[in-house]
Amino acid sequence: MTVGAGLPIVLAGPILRHVTAHNVSVWLATSRHCDVRFEFFPEAQPDLNQTYETGDQDWQVLKAGENLYYHLVDIELGTSLAIDVLISYRLSVKPTGEAGTAWQDHTVWAPDLCYPGRDLPCFKVPDRITSLFHGSCRKPHARTPDGLAGADVVLRQALGPEGETTANSPALPSLLVMSGDQVYADDVAGPMLQAISLLVEKLGLPDEPLDGVEPDLPASGNELRNVGNLLYHRDTLLPRVYKNKTVFDVLFGGTEKPVFTTQHARNHLVTLGEMLAMYLLVWSPASWQGMPELKAPEGLEAKDAEMYAEETVTLKDFRTDLPACRRVMAHLPTAMIFLMITTSPTTGTCRLRGSRPLTATPCRAGLSAMR
Repeated sequence: MTVGAGLPIVLAGPILRHVTAHNVSVWLATSRHCDVRFEFFPEAQPDLNQTYETGDQDWQVLKAGENLYYHLVDIELGTSLAIDVLISYRLSVKPTGEAGTAWQDHTVWAPDLCYPGRDLPCFKVPDRITSLFHGSCRKPHARTPDGLAGADVVLRQALGPEGETTANSPALPSLLVMSGDQVYADDVAGPMLQAISLLVEKLGLPDEPLDGVEPDLPASGNELRNVGNLLYHRDTLLPRVYKNKTVFDVLFGGTEKPVFTTQHARNHLVTLGEMLAMYLLVWSPASWQGMPELKAPEGLEAKDAEMYAEETVTLKDFRTDLPACRRVMAHLPTAMIFLMITTSPTTGTCRLRGSRPLTATPCRAGLSAMR
């Protein structure tokens, strides 16, 4: 796949993060280094419209690859926003340094970002938290409907066209809380892993060495993705350790287990690039644009081929709901948290002490991807 070919300018977002009367933070991923413009339109106070652009404030841009840039837009407002009032906004981008290039707002790169009857996305600065949506890790091949698609239905009712909402319409939740790790990096569908590999290449993400692997195994992320016989067999790469008759044996049984205690490691993500790509693919439909038809590789065992076929169907349904996911996070302040005490953010218990260097690779990648 050609690097950068067919990528939209905005790959994911906007995701509203921290929102107060004095500060608004937004996360955005783009395929090019871009200038950003943010315009506020308080619906009850049209005389308090505000506009901010790159250069007005010190907004951070992180380059993760040849065609992947993260924008951490942290706006210190000159005029405070009203509390519990709808604030419409327009986020526009244009490639940095290209004179004469027009600003592109959501009508270009996310025409389905708004709810019916509205031309702009919007949010409220809550006075207090009265209700919230709570979710956790996204699993594209789950056999149940996407919870964020259900949240989208509620927002569609709460943000109906002016004059159409009633006393029976649901209130707009104060925020969306995503506890957990946002993705299952250990439980990845076969076709999803293929899509991740293609996107890593398309984004031009740097290759990553896999320290500590055996001599006959892939020594880097690129080599890992180019090996054709590891779909549903990545668990063979994970370190395994011998255990004495201890409490660990009572809990898990057997004499040899992967250092990673997950039971679903057959398509485990390993590199930072894979995890960055998966986040883009589960938060937005944009990175799926131009994705070729995914097909099961030749030589799959019968049970794996059957699983691949089932996952293909559920993944198709998941992709259908991605515009709803993007829309929800563009309208609700979204808090994402995870715990890192004795567990890995991607795969359950992660025992680093005394294990091979490869053990730490997915853990480091998972932590970096979530920052």
